[in-house]
Amino acid sequence: MGDRVNNDDAIDLMVRLGDDLRSLDLPHMDPEPPPPPEPAAFADWRREAAARLESSLAEFDSRLVSGEEPTRAARRTVESVMLWVRRSLMRFSTEEGAARMGAYLRRGETALWNDLAEQVSQRAADDPGGVESFLSLFVELAAEAAETGFASLVAPGGGR
Repeated sequence: MGDRVNNDDAIDLMVRLGDDLRSLDLPHMDPEPPPPPEPAAFADWRREAAARLESSLAEFDSRLVSGEEPTRAARRTVESVMLWVRRSLMRFSTEEGAARMGAYLRRGETALWNDLAEQVSQRAADDPGGVESFLSLFVELAAEAAETGFASLVAPGGGR
């Protein structure tokens, strides 16, 4: 699957994501971000996330090879990875970060990613590589948010 990443779809996805984010009515946020997670713990999370992503993509490939309908296989894979990322980042999410982020922004971000996930799943029959592109982008952006103290953008607050 790693050889099948469609760069045009990845670029299109990022452009749409940027357009969607620009259209959000963002609440005022304090200029000072919440404290970032402990580096060693976060490095462990990144390794676990990479292994989880690789395993999930291998399962997706197996589902396709075994004849599972591509949209269903993609939806199962995408939902599984996104749920794991959101739950696992809760340990880095803080009440302070959640308060600064605001429920409105987190709900908007969640809805946007869920919508993009559904679009990728619907196109899986024509572009199974789009699943890998989308999940790689989601994991990396979620990691970047968490690493800079904004795990609450992806996960509910109060984990640490």
